[in-house]
Amino acid sequence: MSAAMVPPSGVYVPVPTFFKSSIESSSALQPEIDVETQINHSVYLAKCGIRGLVLLGSTGEAIHMNRKERFELVSGVRKGLDEAGFHEYPIIAGVLVNNLEEAIEWCKDFKEAGAQWALVLVPGYFGEQASQAGIQEWFTKVADNSPIPIVMWVVYVERIYECMERKLIMTDIIIRASRTMLLSALRRMRN
Repeated sequence: MSAAMVPPSGVYVPVPTFFKSSIESSSALQPEIDVETQINHSVYLAKCGIRGLVLLGSTGEAIHMNRKERFELVSGVRKGLDEAGFHEYPIIAGVLVNNLEEAIEWCKDFKEAGAQWALVLVPGYFGEQASQAGIQEWFTKVADNSPIPIVMWVVYVERIYECMERKLIMTDIIIRASRTMLLSALRRMRN
């Protein structure tokens, strides 16, 4: 499955992650993900005309799931969509960590699970210490090392205004990082 650089146009929805209603195993500390319900809901959205899905966004579930659960969720949805006749249906998977190596690991896992894009969150832990160069470097390093294209994700409108007040113009960061990521993608395509 090869991913286009840019997701096809249309309506994409952030999909909540479904969990089983109770703890079914005596060794489990929290309810397991409900992959079957996740698949059914995803197929329903595809049948309703939604153009693509955003799985594991910032509603909080992804960071509370382990690596195996995230993989099972994305690969389960991919398989379910394929079996329902929605081959190559767009899946964007959320990368919600501030550690660079872990962000790249999530991108690799999501590629293997069947997602075509990774929605990468701007690392927000350091707040005011973030600089244009640092944010550009973050996205460049993730893009250079991700096997799938990334979608840059700026979460809070208030944060954009704060950045503008401090002369950290997000548009400039996005333009610079986008150029760098495009060059990185072209280099990977040639290899």
